[in-house]
Amino acid sequence: GLTYANNGSDATNDIDIATGGCMDATGAYWMTLGAALTKQSDASWAVGTNAGWLDTGAIGNNDYYIWLIARSDTGVVDSLLSLSSTAPTMPANYDFKRLIGWIKRSGGAIVTFNTYETMGGGIEFAWKAPTQDVNLSNTLTTSRRTDAIKVPLSLSVVANINVYINDAAGWYVWITCPDTTDAAPSSGGVGSTTFGGAGGVDYQWNMSVRTSSTGTIAARATTTIDLYRVGTQSFTWARRSEERRVGK
Repeated sequence: GLTYANNGSDATNDIDIATGGCMDATGAYWMTLGAALTKQSDASWAVGTNAGWLDTGAIGNNDYYIWLIARSDTGVVDSLLSLSSTAPTMPANYDFKRLIGWIKRSGGAIVTFNTYETMGGGIEFAWKAPTQDVNLSNTLTTSRRTDAIKVPLSLSVVANINVYINDAAGWYVWITCPDTTDAAPSSGGVGSTTFGGAGGVDYQWNMSVRTSSTGTIAARATTTIDLYRVGTQSFTWARRSEERRVGK
């Protein structure tokens, strides 16, 4: 459970959170959301549905993290929205929390998406209108580069991306997680994430790649590539603490 969606009445600011349950981040307290919630990102937090959601400050165009929170003295479970992926400003008397999701706000509105539960309580987050995140001319070269794509900036996730490459000459390109040891791409030297093509031909493909904990992917080519483009379709996140890539 605990999937979430853009609200139908106020998609600009509100999110609907489905019922479900999870352990808190310390593994000490089970939290059950027994009734669906609608929370308002443009209002300060208040308990209950159709109530404020933001932990502190005013809403802006940023990445925001969704928390499930509970107060053990009464058993009330609610949700909190924060700029922080590690330490939200908790309401009074709420003593347990767990990170359950992420949203992006741009142009004065929450960017639209769909979420789906995956095996083991994970989540697949898919953009309703995917955008081009990388569009480079003569910039992808024989030196590794990293580029941000449209995923959380403080989590390592598995991104589903579309890639486009065109170059006048033949080429090989390796696209991978920045945590992977750097290596020159070749026809067989670095495995299945190496792609190649002939000169003057448009190449497009879909692939999955793990991001760093700063929301980036890495790429390196055998030549300077004329055109290199990446669009993010979706990502999956296990919603488990072991996927947080802190100092590793």
